[in-house]
Amino acid sequence: MDTSIRFIKNLKEYIVPEDAEIQVIAFNILALCGVIVSIITGCINIVSDHNLIVAAADFAGAAVSMALIVYCNKSGNYKI
Repeated sequence: MDTSIRFIKNLKEYIVPEDAEIQVIAFNILALCGVIVSIITGCINIVSDHNLIVAAADFAGAAVSMALIVYCNKSGNYKI
């Protein structure tokens, strides 16, 4: 239980840093939503026997969204 609480606190600190601008925080939250939606749709496509290329595209979208979160946190810039 303690590990999951620590994970949630670390995730919150990574997604919503205290010293970030509101635009960066909004960008991180929207990118996290992109990760979640892409993973869910990818899993649904696999379970419902749709084309695996579509599922791979969903997971690639999740990876790109996660990369944008990392870029935003490392650079402090939400514009590419």
